[in-house]
Amino acid sequence: MLQPDLVSACQHCGRQHRHQPEKCPKTGLSMAIGGLIGTQVDRYRVEGLLGVGGFGSVYRARHVRTNAEVALKVLKPELAADAVTLERFQREASTAAALGSEHIVRVLDADVTSTGLAFIAMELLDGDDLKLIARHEAPLHPARVVNLCVQVLAGLGAAHAKGIVHRDMKPGNVFVTRQRDASGRELEHAKLLDFGISKVPGSKALTVAGVTMGTPAYMAFEQFADARQVDARTDLYAVAVMLFELLSGQLPYDGADVLALLNKVRISERPELRSLAPSLPVPLCAVVEKGLEKHRERRWQSAREFSAALTQTLILLDDPPPLLVRQRPSADEQDTFQLNHDAKTELE
Repeated sequence: MLQPDLVSACQHCGRQHRHQPEKCPKTGLSMAIGGLIGTQVDRYRVEGLLGVGGFGSVYRARHVRTNAEVALKVLKPELAADAVTLERFQREASTAAALGSEHIVRVLDADVTSTGLAFIAMELLDGDDLKLIARHEAPLHPARVVNLCVQVLAGLGAAHAKGIVHRDMKPGNVFVTRQRDASGRELEHAKLLDFGISKVPGSKALTVAGVTMGTPAYMAFEQFADARQVDARTDLYAVAVMLFELLSGQLPYDGADVLALLNKVRISERPELRSLAPSLPVPLCAVVEKGLEKHRERRWQSAREFSAALTQTLILLDDPPPLLVRQRPSADEQDTFQLNHDAKTELE
């Protein structure tokens, strides 16, 4: 059998492609332009591609002096030329670095190279984002969902204590790693990603009234109306949407487009969580429903309050089964999943 012709490893994604495509099939970048794999970005030697998003790519890289591995997020060059986008990218680094929570990804470095490449160096994590986990392992055990969301609330609580509102909470921005406790049990550890569109006190506004800023399926009404006027309770609404979705298998509201979704969030009744998942304890459903209140004055008022209520429901739930051996998704599945990960206006 004839084997397809393979060219040398692509500098954009590190794979061998059949024949010689005009564009890298994974990143969409022109093969006529040199990629970053095998090159040095500032103090980091780029070794491989981890993911692709609407705003750039994330690479596995190594510090040339310390030999430490990092995840290197590089903004697309054409976007780095836009002052607002560049400032938002740099804000992501400074915001996450200032928080110092064990439930927020640790930022190690950030800069713009002499050739105009903007990058953020972060701790290299081993695991998957919660969206990918839910897709491959659904339905997730309720206690597992609650434990992960309690950790998400811990990360948000650290941000809110400094006046920072994430504004894009969703399963794709929660990265789940595994750690062993003192008895050797393997436990999941959640870390928040992507503070690129966060609201930071004392910083100039990078949003415009009437412009959607966030991921619509997880947005409260006030975020649709004006992203500049959100507060911590807007993030808590997004966590309640995550809980509803992960516990029931569907979002509380859906729509053919952003406008249709907005109208449903504003005036429509959503299905009750327990009608979709009858086996869930009534108190757990009540905790989630309160987080989804249309008026923020009726929601949980702090991450601490929300977390405490969620934690109390754990005594009503069976213990989750042992974690499955991690099955790595195929390269094609990763491509499909990571493409547009950073697109902030997608309707999920």
